[in-house]
Amino acid sequence: MVKVSVIVPIYGAEKYIASSARSILGQTWENTEFIFVNDGTPDRSIYILKELIDTEFRNKKQHIILLEKENEGAPMARHRGLEVSSGDYILFADSDDTLEPEMVEKLALAACGAGADVAYCGFYKEKGSGRGRVCRERLFDSSEEYAREMLAYHAYGYLWNKLLHRSLFKGRYATPRYGMHDDMVLLCQILPAARKLVRVDEPLYHYRCDNAASLSHRRKALRDVESARNFLSMIQFWEGEERVPFQESLPLLYARAGWAAYKYDPAIWTQFSGLEAHVMELDYGIPHPFRLLRMKLWLHARLEK
Repeated sequence: MVKVSVIVPIYGAEKYIASSARSILGQTWENTEFIFVNDGTPDRSIYILKELIDTEFRNKKQHIILLEKENEGAPMARHRGLEVSSGDYILFADSDDTLEPEMVEKLALAACGAGADVAYCGFYKEKGSGRGRVCRERLFDSSEEYAREMLAYHAYGYLWNKLLHRSLFKGRYATPRYGMHDDMVLLCQILPAARKLVRVDEPLYHYRCDNAASLSHRRKALRDVESARNFLSMIQFWEGEERVPFQESLPLLYARAGWAAYKYDPAIWTQFSGLEAHVMELDYGIPHPFRLLRMKLWLHARLEK
């Protein structure tokens, strides 16, 4: 029986942490360790979690790790949890979401049965009570295709519906600093190294999308800027490498980052000095060609000054 590490960053989840922790700690897969990372949350989330463990899950205390750290955002909290984890496979979960009781078991059995580095499943997208809308993942021929389609928004770029083999984290990758699209930034670097994928064709995760404290409820401008900075930092990290795992998606990433700089934050142009040249070199075969035209005209006028 392979060991699975479930890593959960905690910040601002007071309203949801009890139901989330119950669903996580109540998993049917016995060989599971649970790592909760307090990302400097200012509310009572950690107190509620500790009380729940003491009253309902005392028999699992030896499998539970509680970590404390200053607030740096979910990506760094996940990274901290990964550092102390010991599982053969890693599953990330958010502290305002819930898992089906057999999620870990079904993903672990599928991964082991297929000899896969990644097992992924569908999920429920929920607002309020009830099971919400079912979102199903497509079948992919390769991990490279999955990563490419994810960056094109043709596949779900979430971490929490994927069981990932530990070996995928031993390679070279940049850890995202900001919360927006941090899942995709990590996945597009590690997924191409996966030798085999397997899909569990049923929804096993409940994604809450009505939490006012979540990133999805922040202003679009801030979300787009954080996303651009995450991807550009990742590109800089890989600069000069002979093999870049997301090479085919670079034009799309440059176009999106350029649009965020043009529309919302001009400081991005100077902080990532090569971005202007990359945008000017793009052809119009990418999505939103009129956006690219506007950027090129603006950059041309700027360079003439």
